[in-house]
Amino acid sequence: MQIHKNQILNSVPIIAIGMISVPMQVLMMQELISQFYGNELCIGTTLAFWLIWTATGSGLLPKLLPAPIRVQHRIAIIQLAWAFVIPCTLWLVRSAKSVIGIPAAEMAGFSHMLIITTIVLGPFCLLSGYLYTLVCHWKEDETRRFSPPRVYTLESIGAGLGGLLASFIFIRALNSFQIGLFLSGFSLFSAWILLSPHTQRLRFTLPILLGYCILWYFSVSIQTRLDALYFPNQSIVLSKNTPYGQIHITRLQDQTNVYQNGLWMYTSPDPLSAESSVHFALLQHPAPKRVLQISGGVDLLREILKHPSVQHIDYVEINPALIQMIRRQIPGAKSLVTDPRIHIHHMDARQYIDRYGTSYDVILSNLPNPYTNQLNRFYTLEFFKAVKNRLNSQGIFTFQVRAEENVINPELSDFLSMLSATVRDVFPDLTILPGEVQHWLASTTPGLTFSNPDRLQSRINERRLQTRYIRYYFIQYTLSRDRIAQVMEQIHPTSQRNTDFKPLGYYYDTVLWVAHFSHGFKTVYQEFSKLHLSRWIFFIAVLFLIIFLLQQWKKTLRWRKLHILASIWIVGFTEISLEIILILGFQILWGATYQILAILIASYMLGLSLGSLRAWKLYQLKKARFETFRRIQAIVSLYVLLCIGTVLFSRWMLHQPFHSLIPPVFVLLTLFAGSLGGFQFVLANHLYIHSKKELSHQAGFLYSSDLSGSAFGAFICSVLLIPILGIIHCLLLLSLMNGCISVLMYLKKNNA
Repeated sequence: MQIHKNQILNSVPIIAIGMISVPMQVLMMQELISQFYGNELCIGTTLAFWLIWTATGSGLLPKLLPAPIRVQHRIAIIQLAWAFVIPCTLWLVRSAKSVIGIPAAEMAGFSHMLIITTIVLGPFCLLSGYLYTLVCHWKEDETRRFSPPRVYTLESIGAGLGGLLASFIFIRALNSFQIGLFLSGFSLFSAWILLSPHTQRLRFTLPILLGYCILWYFSVSIQTRLDALYFPNQSIVLSKNTPYGQIHITRLQDQTNVYQNGLWMYTSPDPLSAESSVHFALLQHPAPKRVLQISGGVDLLREILKHPSVQHIDYVEINPALIQMIRRQIPGAKSLVTDPRIHIHHMDARQYIDRYGTSYDVILSNLPNPYTNQLNRFYTLEFFKAVKNRLNSQGIFTFQVRAEENVINPELSDFLSMLSATVRDVFPDLTILPGEVQHWLASTTPGLTFSNPDRLQSRINERRLQTRYIRYYFIQYTLSRDRIAQVMEQIHPTSQRNTDFKPLGYYYDTVLWVAHFSHGFKTVYQEFSKLHLSRWIFFIAVLFLIIFLLQQWKKTLRWRKLHILASIWIVGFTEISLEIILILGFQILWGATYQILAILIASYMLGLSLGSLRAWKLYQLKKARFETFRRIQAIVSLYVLLCIGTVLFSRWMLHQPFHSLIPPVFVLLTLFAGSLGGFQFVLANHLYIHSKKELSHQAGFLYSSDLSGSAFGAFICSVLLIPILGIIHCLLLLSLMNGCISVLMYLKKNNA
């Protein structure tokens, strides 16, 4: 019984590696996305540099710092260092801009994103990778058995548990500093298990517990100070982690600002923006009665109610915590949202429009530009078609796009042209009102929308609207013929359309962002955009043909080991790309939440543990066979094709009564993807490492190969492949890569 108890306790430090890493990964994604104003390139860059540093830690540090005789003590020391590094990393990500000399309020570019991500993630991930190799040594010495598969399995189990904790507890109940403090505490507990037989427990425990309790007591005030690093010169009114992201409400003089995931949503009071967003649209309709408002805040509701004909307003805001915070902080908001004409719906706006059959006279979308894949889904052909189905015969749909007041550069012109072509495929009538914020007015009835200042002023007079800015002189200036002509001249014919699974809006917005900071990055990005799917396929085919010819020429090389390494690298590339694609695919279909992000990561890690556990048990009974390894490689290629069909089928399911099955489908997809990767990795360890002498170098090297492939996949997939090729074509490339390496292994069967 004592032996069994010791085995369980000795498993805790291994489980702790995964159980700490995954919540920390989710926390860093959330923090970095907020640091870069919601830009989803952070997901790919965070995963990429997370894996690069972890690979470096597992592959390089064991050579620089060989395992000592008492490995257990070094593991404990590293985990003690981990506990200290976690809160330091949180402070570093908040102050990263000032560290590299960028004012906190200034938007950072892509090069800054790479630098900050590298600096922030380095210390934690280096220690994480080093821990894996140390634990492999420890278990090898302790059990006298082959350890990497066991370590990999236990780490994956911990990662799955950590993802579940992040999903259902951390992001719901704790702030960022408290999450970091909890992870530090678990790291200390793990070190305590390893050190306690060799130290006096009381002397070690009491000071740590005392310091931990003090930090927890002041955690809210510490979090407030951390938040202040994000919003200089603004007072933090409220800060809250929610399943839908971080919400910050700040105050600057008499204005209240609302941010979600670092992205500015709206300001109150801001009468100019509120009046422009509402009245230009409602004045297009002769007598609007039913109005749908998508986000935008209570100031817009107040302006809508000024129109005497309005009888019913549906306001869709996915995050209930946001409404609760606004009710408490914005003057007059509480009485406004309780108005019987206003009906608030806490759900994703795409789902609301797709599922409910209510028709509207006016639909207002008040969302930011398509900075992310999540926002891009409100600027796609599919969304515009869904909106069309919810408009009455003389209905008006309006949304806004941030542009330029006077000069429209070529990148912005391409974006506006693509968006115009997408809108006109659905709405034959389109009027664009110029300005730094352009208001786009669309209708299914040709000639319904107009930009005549006299006609607009006439309707203002008829409705006796009390406005501060939308008056005749302002309307006449905004809608001058020269300004409208200047905008229309920049919109040219194009065959490109923005769709859910080929997010060109996200691509163009990324080009605009990159062009703002670096002409070199913009050039590289645009050159890559010229590589269509056929060219990518050609390059991959040529590469694998060269490898095949080398196989025939250099027959003395150990091709089996090279195939194992190549397979592990490509499967790592594929697995992380699948994880990113499934996360973004779910966002596109269902809407984004940090909760589902953590659940999908948790299901992937649980899949890794199930797959590795299955391989571990199977090959304790019989010797690992290279034929099985080849077979799994072929299954990975076919599975990616299955993912394509499932994603397309899920889009059809979205409009069916059983649409609620979509989240479980994506969870199962990530679970099975992880199980294939886990099975393949454990199998590779059995085939690649043949003696204990090789363990020191080969276990870390194989783990490093897997992580380096994953890092490359995370970066290339999120930065280039998805924005340029779209989700479906990206999956086709992944299937082709795995199919090619599978064919190479089968062609070299006699040498295996």
